[in-house]
Amino acid sequence: MSSSFSKGNFDDAIKYFSLELREAQSTDLREDILYCHRFIGECYFSKNEFATSEKHHLNFLKTSQEYVDDERTEQAYTCLAHTYWVWLSYLQDDVLHDAERDQFPREICRRSLDAAKNSLLMIEKLDYQLKIDMKNKHNFKLKDLEKRQQDLALKRVRAYINIGTDRYAMFW
Repeated sequence: MSSSFSKGNFDDAIKYFSLELREAQSTDLREDILYCHRFIGECYFSKNEFATSEKHHLNFLKTSQEYVDDERTEQAYTCLAHTYWVWLSYLQDDVLHDAERDQFPREICRRSLDAAKNSLLMIEKLDYQLKIDMKNKHNFKLKDLEKRQQDLALKRVRAYINIGTDRYAMFW
């Protein structure tokens, strides 16, 4: 249950989301599949199990890309960037960690940066699509307005013709 997540009962939430994920996959409920992948990753993130969180967020990313869902793809990149960033901070805070010899923190930092850049690219793509949609909607509204004005003009012309015809008939 998602209430388990909000209450901090992450193990219960993982069980719930995993069950929901299997159910959603069996019936191909795309939104539910994406939602479950994301929140299983969030549960593991909240438990500071970053490698498992990464795995689920990568599943979230892969699935959103398969569904060609740009908004969810951007969310997946953001989840990954955040996971990597916090993971890196935990590695840097580890006093026993030898940062000079270990490439892993550098790799995590690179992954975080790559995910953040990809998130930004997706935001720019979504913004561009939104601008095109708004422009098309605006053009559609303008065309709709022009059509209504033409219809109104035709009605007026017909009314004038009818009035003129009626007056002409009255005099003849």
